[in-house]
Amino acid sequence: MFANCLKLDENSLANIVSNAQINITKFAYQHASASRHEFHYKFNDYNNDDSYQALYVYPGSCVPEWFEYKTTTDYVVIDLPSSTSHSPFLGFILCFVLGGNRLIVDMLKFNITLCVEGQGKEEDHFELYISRSSAIIVSDHVFIIYDKQCSCYLNSKVKDITRFKIKVTTRLSSMHPQSYSDICMVLKRFGVNIIHASAYHNFIQMMGLPDST
Repeated sequence: MFANCLKLDENSLANIVSNAQINITKFAYQHASASRHEFHYKFNDYNNDDSYQALYVYPGSCVPEWFEYKTTTDYVVIDLPSSTSHSPFLGFILCFVLGGNRLIVDMLKFNITLCVEGQGKEEDHFELYISRSSAIIVSDHVFIIYDKQCSCYLNSKVKDITRFKIKVTTRLSSMHPQSYSDICMVLKRFGVNIIHASAYHNFIQMMGLPDST
């Protein structure tokens, strides 16, 4: 967590981005064996255990270059090779660039919706939560996250599909009645990176890292 660390120099930020790529990619692949019954469609057990969630936060205004899909809108269209769509599991790493000068109260909520191109209707959505203590984010910040429950949800929706759209809406939520509740955040950029077995092993080889599998 490097929220509001505005004095980080260029080399330090580059190291954070590289570290995030390595650690979250490895985390995503290690959770690739998650079974379908382990995820939930609504926020329920986030309070008790966050071991299934990997998160990096740092000041910045761009989705890292290592994300395959990037956009300045609130949705991104995914085109998968047919060989990838038949992979036993796809891990979805998400990146949100949020605008600054906002008070974050208790948690951030992201509604993740998957739409199949040509069907003309949206599927049900998954509510992804990031719990944070109250703080003012004073500049644009990058949130890179792998959430096992969200990834399992998306994975269950894309079986045998090669083209689909992932849309996101953001909210600030509060458990306290007198605090801000469900206030829209400014989503400036959105990115998705998809991990599967061959992509993971290629990444490990490229980085010269030991393959723990």
